[in-house]
Amino acid sequence: MIRTQLEDRLAALALAFILAVAFGLRIIDLGSQPLALPEVAAWRQAGDGFMDAIARALQGGISPLQVTVLKAVQAVAGDTAFALRLPSVLFSVASVGLAFLLARRIAPASAAVLAAILLTLHGSDIAAARQATDTALLSFCTLLFGLYAVGFVSDGSGSEGAPNRWQAISLMMVGINVGLLLLYSHPAALICWVALLSGLVIIRFSYAGQHSKTIWPLFVSQSIAGIGYLPYALARFMPSDTWATVAQSDIWRHLLGASSGLPGLLVLGTGMVLVIVHSPAKKLLHLSPLSDSMLLAAIWTVLLLVLSLGLSGVALPISSRDALLTLPAAASVMAAVGYMLIMPPRWYRYGVLGVVAIAMGLGLVQFSRPTGPDFRPLAQVIRNELKAGGCVLVGPKPMLAALRYELRDLTPCLKGFTTDLVISRLVGARQRAVVVTDKAVKPSLTSEPGVTWEQRREVARKDATITIYRRTAASPAASPAQ
Repeated sequence: MIRTQLEDRLAALALAFILAVAFGLRIIDLGSQPLALPEVAAWRQAGDGFMDAIARALQGGISPLQVTVLKAVQAVAGDTAFALRLPSVLFSVASVGLAFLLARRIAPASAAVLAAILLTLHGSDIAAARQATDTALLSFCTLLFGLYAVGFVSDGSGSEGAPNRWQAISLMMVGINVGLLLLYSHPAALICWVALLSGLVIIRFSYAGQHSKTIWPLFVSQSIAGIGYLPYALARFMPSDTWATVAQSDIWRHLLGASSGLPGLLVLGTGMVLVIVHSPAKKLLHLSPLSDSMLLAAIWTVLLLVLSLGLSGVALPISSRDALLTLPAAASVMAAVGYMLIMPPRWYRYGVLGVVAIAMGLGLVQFSRPTGPDFRPLAQVIRNELKAGGCVLVGPKPMLAALRYELRDLTPCLKGFTTDLVISRLVGARQRAVVVTDKAVKPSLTSEPGVTWEQRREVARKDATITIYRRTAASPAASPAQ
């Protein structure tokens, strides 16, 4: 008993240090990276009116919960890259704490510490935390719901008893809230919700459900949460032509990405296999009095993977990449439990913990930074061009969206065009205009009396060469308006 209390105190101190490291890895240099296109889309959606932003969420934008968070952030702290990404950082760090608590409910304190370390060093989780999208929010809500749900199965101590009426009502109210938070956090959250609830049902109505813990607050609360989720589900998952465009290819590449590369996949995969093999075998053979929560870890491990890759391909318009977004959080908990299952409670257990943590850290650098085109140099060129007045016509829509963020103080000067639009009719014969295109879109530059177009300069980018055309006057009669 004294030893267990000492381990818990040491684990609490270790958690404080781990949370500080997790925050540092996610916050460092946060605002210096350019916004990726999904982040720009999130910024634009959050900038709409509340009802318009929610309507866009129902049509495939970022989730209603994330857009509400971003609107609050913009109202308080502005729309800089640092401010937009800060909520994701906080959700990710909080997920590390939740991973610790969830693992502690299932296994010893050493497993909880290892779970927190694995998630802290998870490269793809760090990358998600450094983007203003709803991925970090999804992981946080999944772990929060898992922490709530695991309380409805036995912990093996035999001390669980039926709650009184007010405790049951409180459990039900908490369940409604955590269920709705999860379901409205991300389109792929439905898979997580189904997997977590299915694990509990399997436990309660199988050979493992030997205990008399009251479970009706869970069923009632999640029934209410499911009804509350219907508006989002009907709007998001109604059959449409977009279902056919969901890519299920490159599952191996997506799995590597969600695992923080090959080192992470080996570390997490080995631990998860240990849970799957060890827990059911021990329970079935009655080799030790494992708790239902331990077996629940094994069931969740299987269900999250099977449903993520299976259900997303046949029943929901969710790509395999989106369906695997919660793998870092779930796998970190399950793998930590798996490693601690095979290690006796001796000092060298912490040596194994260190080796596993180092192996996990090998995949840190590759996945720790967001990738994507940087439109900031192009924005600076355009800003210089606009000093002389006029407007800028931008071809590709993704480029236009990114430039609207980088040049948000000059947004009225930016316009979009298509290849079949005559630019001269859009801007007027005498207005100064700069046309920005990449290789994929070529402008229709119609010659006018007294006016010519010149190729001003080219801006090289990783994925394209941006060509800027400027309208110039060939005679005093056609001089551009300043």
